[in-house]
Amino acid sequence: MMALLMSIVALSIDALLPALESIGDSMGVTNANDNQHLIGSLFIGMAVGQLLFGPFQGAWKRKMELYFQLNFNAIRDNIVLIFQI
Repeated sequence: MMALLMSIVALSIDALLPALESIGDSMGVTNANDNQHLIGSLFIGMAVGQLLFGPFQGAWKRKMELYFQLNFNAIRDNIVLIFQI
């Protein structure tokens, strides 16, 4: 299960890099170097998620925590897909 979660992070980075320029264009970025902030925010979000939910894994069962995270990510992704501009 942990390998699945780590591969999702690698997959998201691999999906982000080729589309970095077009994402920046659609967001109205004027300086091309500002597109790098997307990658930084991906890593910051991953770090914050580990800081918030890491201590809960010791208190809860790890499998339940992983299922919670996968369901949360799926719900969040569906909300983003529904409310795209």
